[in-house]
Amino acid sequence: VGTMLGSPLVGGYMMASNFRTFNEKSKVGQTWIISVLITVVALYLASLIPDSFSRLANFMVPSINAGIAAVIASKLQGDKIAEHIRQGGKIFSGWRVFLITVIAVAALLTVIFGFLFLVVGSQEMSCKYYGPVQNELCYYESEVSQAEVDRMSHYLYSTGVFTDDQIMSVLMEKSGDTYSISMMFNEGV
Repeated sequence: VGTMLGSPLVGGYMMASNFRTFNEKSKVGQTWIISVLITVVALYLASLIPDSFSRLANFMVPSINAGIAAVIASKLQGDKIAEHIRQGGKIFSGWRVFLITVIAVAALLTVIFGFLFLVVGSQEMSCKYYGPVQNELCYYESEVSQAEVDRMSHYLYSTGVFTDDQIMSVLMEKSGDTYSISMMFNEGV
């Protein structure tokens, strides 16, 4: 459950703790490295899933992670865990797993939002307004020059996207030599 809700980091923490308990100290660091790499790969793969499958993915990705972690833990530590329990050894309490999960989720969210702030938040968006109705053309200053924005506004007027009787808002982005525009419409207008 901890791995499903808190990412492979929780499973990695529990497995590393088990290796420490079993006096297999050399495997503790390896477990952490593998857990971090699996978490990064899982997050990347989850970001590639189309929005149309996002509801299914929100359940499936964590479930698959948890299933894989359970199989790996069983293969690598199952016999030792069973022996540890037979000898009266302690196991993780539900509260400890819950706390570890909360900490892992908080850490992941901090890293994700920090990354987004540094990458996306560092881009400054500007908008220019055209025509008597003030059609809006927004862009990221780091991607698009003023001259490109003005050329795009002329193109939008020439194709009828911008008119002088209805307000239109457009976001212009550039990747390499490719421009993309996103238009926002008010239904019923």
